[in-house]
Amino acid sequence: MPKTRQPLMGNYLLRTMPAESFAALYPHLKFLHLPANTVLAKAGQSVQCHVFLEGGLASAVPRSGDNRIVEAAHLGREAMIGHQALLAVDTSPYEICMQIGGSGWQIGGEALRSCIGTHQATMQLLLRFVHALELQIIHSVLANARYSVHQRLARWLLMTHDRLDRNDLPLTHELLATMLGVRRAGITDALHSIEGVGAIRATRGNVQVVSRPGLEAIAEGSYGVPEAEYERLIGVPLRRTRTAQVSAAR
Repeated sequence: MPKTRQPLMGNYLLRTMPAESFAALYPHLKFLHLPANTVLAKAGQSVQCHVFLEGGLASAVPRSGDNRIVEAAHLGREAMIGHQALLAVDTSPYEICMQIGGSGWQIGGEALRSCIGTHQATMQLLLRFVHALELQIIHSVLANARYSVHQRLARWLLMTHDRLDRNDLPLTHELLATMLGVRRAGITDALHSIEGVGAIRATRGNVQVVSRPGLEAIAEGSYGVPEAEYERLIGVPLRRTRTAQVSAAR
């Protein structure tokens, strides 16, 4: 594997961990291309795959006893898949699947445990990530209970925009409906509403962010708290702060 400098790593956790920890981990990392629909973990099964995501978008999706699903968490370049190893748990409580294709760095469980066992600062960094992830899940519960569909959709689009380096988000109505746990017609109506105020442009299989400030205004308080906490704990901005404006004319 070619040598990669730590400051150039796309994954925020690899980029910010102590240099000696990165040096210990790096020989054990394997670069992976992760197409859309790649399953990284299955609910109730042993966690076999520890991956530091570098690009794309994965979703943590719990499944009820009667086979209903909804997204619990967004995971991208800020995340590590298989964090249960840090908590002495050997199974995943939900399925994790790539919704938008990307890439990541895989490491074996033994090598990961060896590193965090001898590098306390890295263990603390990864546990701070677990806390930030838990907060995101809690705020997803809050959003589902207290915010409208179009506000929740705006939050979802902002979180996706945070994790991708582009304004075009390859998202279908069906995917959005499944992830938000609403009917497809509800997603269509919400997209039309958000598009009507000039925040996005929706076409078949794609949602283009035209005005990020517009999306943030729609999302209101459903978005921002977990993102601010991640930045405070990890030291890397998760939110895309620059204004995303796209010309209406193509």
